[in-house]
Amino acid sequence: MAATMVATPVATAKADASTKTLSFTTGRAVPYGSTLFICVAASSSTAAPTFTISAAGGLTWAQDATSFVVSVAQSVVFSAPVTLTAGLPSGTTLTVTVAASDAALARWAGAVMEASSVLQAAYVDRVATATGGSTSKAPSVADTIATAQADELLLGVFATPANPVFTGTTPAGVAWTTVASAGASANKQVIVAHKPLSATGVQTVGGTTDIQATWQGCLVTYKGGAPPTPPPEVQAVVSGAVATNHLDAAAKKITLTTTRDVPAGSSLVLALGCSAVAVLSNFTVSDSRGASWRLDAKEEITSNVLVAVLSAPLVARLVSGSVVTVTCDQSLARWSATLMEITGTQQAAGYVDRVVTATGGTASTTPSVVDTVATAQANEIVFGAFALPATPVFTEGAGYTLNPGAASTAATANKQVALEHKVLTSIGTQTANGTLDTSAAWAGVLVTYKAGDPLPQSTGEWVLRSGRLVIVPQQQVLRSGSLR
Repeated sequence: MAATMVATPVATAKADASTKTLSFTTGRAVPYGSTLFICVAASSSTAAPTFTISAAGGLTWAQDATSFVVSVAQSVVFSAPVTLTAGLPSGTTLTVTVAASDAALARWAGAVMEASSVLQAAYVDRVATATGGSTSKAPSVADTIATAQADELLLGVFATPANPVFTGTTPAGVAWTTVASAGASANKQVIVAHKPLSATGVQTVGGTTDIQATWQGCLVTYKGGAPPTPPPEVQAVVSGAVATNHLDAAAKKITLTTTRDVPAGSSLVLALGCSAVAVLSNFTVSDSRGASWRLDAKEEITSNVLVAVLSAPLVARLVSGSVVTVTCDQSLARWSATLMEITGTQQAAGYVDRVVTATGGTASTTPSVVDTVATAQANEIVFGAFALPATPVFTEGAGYTLNPGAASTAATANKQVALEHKVLTSIGTQTANGTLDTSAAWAGVLVTYKAGDPLPQSTGEWVLRSGRLVIVPQQQVLRSGSLR
C-alpha cells in the first residue's frame, strides 16, 4: 500500500509582501478519497497566529503541526480529506488566512501536496517539531516514538530564509519540494519532504544547508488505509411540470393547483413572469405542506417586465390538488407562473449554487444571461427563466430543454414566462439564452441547483385533528371514503 501513498505537488504559491492571505490554485483535479496537505513557511511576529483555510466545496481542514520562533519564522502543516464525491476540480482556489486579530505576515511560501490511501479519519500518527539557531547548517526533526503501523506517509516541513541551498539527506529515498518568496528582502522558503513508509520505526527527517541559517521544522506521519469507495452519485433530474397559471387583471397574488402528487424528497421550482411596477417587488410563497420557500433570483425592468425564480424542498408529499400561493407586496397588472418538480438535488442549506440576472431594455431577439464563475460541482441543474411580452415565441438555447411556460391573455399588455433547463455533467461557467421570433424587452435569471441527498422525509400526512396539524401514517389518512 505504501507505494500508493506517494505525495505529489498540486500547487505552489508565495507572497513577496506583507499580507494576511496566501492563495493556491490547484493545477490538476484531486479525486475523492485523497488527502490534501498544505505546507507553509512564513515570517512570524510576537505570537503564533490563528489560521483558517477556505476552499470551494467546504473541505474540513486541520492544523496538524507548527514550529514557531518569535519574530523569525514559522512552519505549519494542514491537512484535509477530499470528501467531495466529484473530487476537487482543477483550478480550485485554496486560501490560507491569518485571523483579523493577528498581524500580517511579511513573507510566505507554500506547497499543496496530495496523497491517496491515507485514512480519512484519525489519520495523524506522529508529530514532532524542532528549531535551529543562526549557526545551524543541519536542519533536522527527530521523533522519539515509533510509528503505529508500517504503511504511513512521512511529511517533513522546514521554514528557512530563502538563500540557503538545502540538500535532503534523511531518510534515504525521501523526495523534496521547495518554494521560496522573492521580495526585496527577508524572504522565506518552504522545504517539504515526503516519503511513503513501509516499516514501523522512529522517524527523522532532515538535511544540510550550504550556509548557516535559522530554521523551523515539523515532522508528521499519516496512517495509511484502504481508499474509501465513492458514494453513488445522485443524479439531478427535472421530473416535469406540476402546475401553470396566469392572471389577466391586477392582483397581489396568484395561485397554482398541482395536477399530480409530488413526493417527499423532491424540490419545487417556481418561475414567474409578470408586469413590473415603479417600485421593486418582493414575493413570498405558501403551500398546504408548509414547505420552506426561498426567493432564489429576481430581475425586472421598471414599469415593464419582471422575472423571479423561487424554490422549496419537500420533506412531506404534496398531493394532487394542493394549492401553492404566490403573494407580492405590490399589485401587478399581469401574472404568468409555472411550477416544476426536480429530484436528486440537495435540500439542505446551500442547495442553490450560481445566481445571475440580466435585462434587455432595448428590444432584441437574443435574450441571454451569462455567468462568469464556474459551478461548484459537476452535477447540477441550471434553469434559465425569462419574462417577456406575451407575443414573441421563445426558442430555447442550445443544449437546453424547454419547460411549459405560461402567458396572460388580456386584451393588452400581456406577459409570459419562458423557462428552460439543462442537466450539467461537468464543472464550468453557464449561459442561459434563447431566441425570439420578434424583438422584445426582457428580464432574465440563471439559477443552478446542486445535486445531492434530500432532507430527512416525513413518512406521514399532515392532518387537522382537534384544531392542530399532526402527522399520521399515510395508510391512516381517509380519502374519498376509504383509507389510503
